[in-house]
Amino acid sequence: MCGRFCCSHSAEEIQSRVQHEMDMSVKWVNQERFVPRYNVCPSKYIPVLKMDKQYILEPMSWGYIPPWAKHAPKIRPINARDDTLRHHCLFDASKKTRCVIIADGFYEWKKLENKKKQAHYIKRADGKFMLFAGLYSHPKDMPPTCVIITTEASKLFQQIHTRMPVIMNNEDVYRWLDPLSEWPAHLIQPFQGDLTFYPVTDRVGNIHNESPDFIVPIKENSISQFLKRKNPFPQCPL
Repeated sequence: MCGRFCCSHSAEEIQSRVQHEMDMSVKWVNQERFVPRYNVCPSKYIPVLKMDKQYILEPMSWGYIPPWAKHAPKIRPINARDDTLRHHCLFDASKKTRCVIIADGFYEWKKLENKKKQAHYIKRADGKFMLFAGLYSHPKDMPPTCVIITTEASKLFQQIHTRMPVIMNNEDVYRWLDPLSEWPAHLIQPFQGDLTFYPVTDRVGNIHNESPDFIVPIKENSISQFLKRKNPFPQCPL
């Protein structure tokens, strides 16, 4: 799953990097709603890339509300499982309004042998933005909302968690955002690129906490672990 992530860059930096890394012209809409955070939690406005005649960055509230809803429900899903998309109609109305959520990296909690959990920070090894596949909706008289699609964890990521967000490569973004294309189910799969992850402070678990220290390894001599398709390093002790 994906219940917390980091997006610490300014709106201007996000726009510049998206244009450079993905070679596309993009503009902000309602930019003032976006606030950079090291501890992004549900209901906050997060940077979303969508296609609406042109590529647009727009802050959307994280937690899906169907477009036909007349009022905001008490429970708003933040993740859409790939199997739910196949077998449940909840998100059908938004399968043509696909989007990409921009992030630096995300947090996940690994279960330890003593039944406790340790927070980990995960990011791309190449330093590029994490591009989460998502769906968005704009119910009448309510702000736009979005949801992050999740899938089963890659074989290597299973040492952290059983599921992970769908992380897109740059070349897949164009096909995912094309509203005229059929549902691109083949793009919903575990990320096979290289990831770096390491344990971080449990203070990130409190939604009211906010600090750049949240993405710093908890030990100065902590060795970043690289998730690679071949010859992964063994897990370092916490």
